[in-house]
Amino acid sequence: TVDQIVCLYNKIIEKFDLSGYFKIFLNTNNMRDKCQSILNIPTIDADEIYDGQIFQSLHQNSTYGFLKFVDVDSLMNFQKLTKQDIIVVNNIPEMIPPVSGLITTDFQTPLSHLTILCQNRDTPMMAFKNVWYDSLFRSLENKPVYLKVFDNKFIIEESNLDLVNNYWCEKEKKSKPIKLIVNTKLKSVLPINKISNRSVSNVGSKAANFGHLSRLKDELNLKIKIPENAFVIPFYYYEKHIELNDIKKLI
Repeated sequence: TVDQIVCLYNKIIEKFDLSGYFKIFLNTNNMRDKCQSILNIPTIDADEIYDGQIFQSLHQNSTYGFLKFVDVDSLMNFQKLTKQDIIVVNNIPEMIPPVSGLITTDFQTPLSHLTILCQNRDTPMMAFKNVWYDSLFRSLENKPVYLKVFDNKFIIEESNLDLVNNYWCEKEKKSKPIKLIVNTKLKSVLPINKISNRSVSNVGSKAANFGHLSRLKDELNLKIKIPENAFVIPFYYYEKHIELNDIKKLI
């Protein structure tokens, strides 16, 4: 919230001699809108940080796919996107579905959520300021293309349907399915201190890691806060709910 931004800024200035140096980084449209009403706090955005640059390499890799232009406001509702699409977005989206490549008009920091997401998915990613109106990119819209992102340059060129299909066929052959083990024998809601990081198959990784954290808090006498009287619902109850309400056929 605006109040939290002001509080953060004032606390840092109070404790550290950073006046004149410390600025709030506007890394989303949401942050930009909020900070417009805060007149006494200096801000900075990616355009200022990367002044003079028009290209930024964010994750280096190559791919084949179909080049699609998608307005950022409709991205999450854009039902026609597939994993074979290389998408051009005219801002910084909050999230992207699995796609073949990502090109944004806005620069990112190396630890931005989008950069990390593309690194984890091994998706080539770059920022190119003029991409939304660039004649080369627009001439390739909805066509099969080859994209390669280097450290300081990129290649994009028209491809053909056979090369795209061959690329994805080979990619899918190499990908190994991940089998998630589900144990529904545990039929009791448990307090969090009865759960450990070995309980993943019973309760899922998020709850198991939370249980592990609560144990570390006690073992290491950590001065951290966790919710009081927390408990875990095992997979058994979720499966019963799905069976009793005919949800399985929908899944």
